[in-house]
Amino acid sequence: MKTKNIKTYFLGKITYEKKPYFQRKNYVYITDEAKNIHGYAGVILKQNNYIPKLLNKTPVLFDVTENNIKEFQKDDIILVDANGKYRIVWDLGSEQNSLLFTEACNCCCQMCPQPLQKHDPSYLAIAKKTLSLLDPNKTKTICLTGGEPTLFENDFLEILQICKKKFSQANITLLTNGKKFSNFDFTKKMTQIGLKKFLICISLHADTDSLHDNIVGVRGSFSQTIRGLYNLAKFKHQIEIRFVISNLNYKRMESFSYFLFRNFPFLSHIAFMGMEVTGYALNNYEKLWIDPFLYRTELKKAVHDLNRKAMNVSIYNIPHCLLERDSWEFSRQSISSWKNAFLENCSNCSYKNDCCGIFTTSNKYQSSYISPISSPLN
Repeated sequence: MKTKNIKTYFLGKITYEKKPYFQRKNYVYITDEAKNIHGYAGVILKQNNYIPKLLNKTPVLFDVTENNIKEFQKDDIILVDANGKYRIVWDLGSEQNSLLFTEACNCCCQMCPQPLQKHDPSYLAIAKKTLSLLDPNKTKTICLTGGEPTLFENDFLEILQICKKKFSQANITLLTNGKKFSNFDFTKKMTQIGLKKFLICISLHADTDSLHDNIVGVRGSFSQTIRGLYNLAKFKHQIEIRFVISNLNYKRMESFSYFLFRNFPFLSHIAFMGMEVTGYALNNYEKLWIDPFLYRTELKKAVHDLNRKAMNVSIYNIPHCLLERDSWEFSRQSISSWKNAFLENCSNCSYKNDCCGIFTTSNKYQSSYISPISSPLN
């Protein structure tokens, strides 16, 4: 694939229909011929198409194969950079879309699947532009993520204001380490925006400061996150705790559940999460990896303890065959569709339709205990 007139990137909604000139600026037009294509956010031309020498200033991706074209669905939002790389930043048919604010973070978690990068301001610009293109009547969920999405306060609050004004009926989910909410004034500013359907998902990986801070790589993080939780509780926010299970913390799951019950009875939800083996988690594999099958008893105790205490709890990212059977009711189909699959030996499993499957991003680093459950259990 080749490009022409793309300085940084172009972004727009996919269309296969020619639009009137005054409606073109938000669309990426996919066409067979390079005629009358001025005014679009960008144009995608199929493979072996003739490219006129004079295209004005219209950004063009060309020499695109039929297989690539098949990926492009009408009204999805596509981003194409100057190197010809593209990605669908919003899949209209999915409820698992997210807006990436930054790849920078104020933690450096040992198991983070997305290694830290220097902040690129274009991510925030892309997020805001994407929101401007979405139809509020067709947008049911929006996930805000990073890096750490609260790092850039003004941009973060501006995006929440957009969500409040344009997407008041959508479910908004924020993925964060919660440290920024240790600042009471910031938490108050965010609250005053008045989002109604707003779930704040906070990572907390231990019930002790030393272990949590070791896992996230920054001293003082545990204290900041705990203060953030209480500030959010003062404003009655919906809060979910996310605990990523590794060899460093699996033995503390039961004590962690007791810690949550005693200190944070206001939590809306608690999720114990299997680890995605990519990024930093892959770099630290020898230190972090433990087969989920080997901690299934500890996980069962923690989950059942919270459930008995009427706290809402789930298990994410762990296939049924790696869990105790009486933990299945807490297991969720939690892995994003674009990186979700099943191993070949799962094809004959009677419970495949109820199972979360595996991370394709973990590649060969899968449990050796994954196996089909061949018949219904009594």
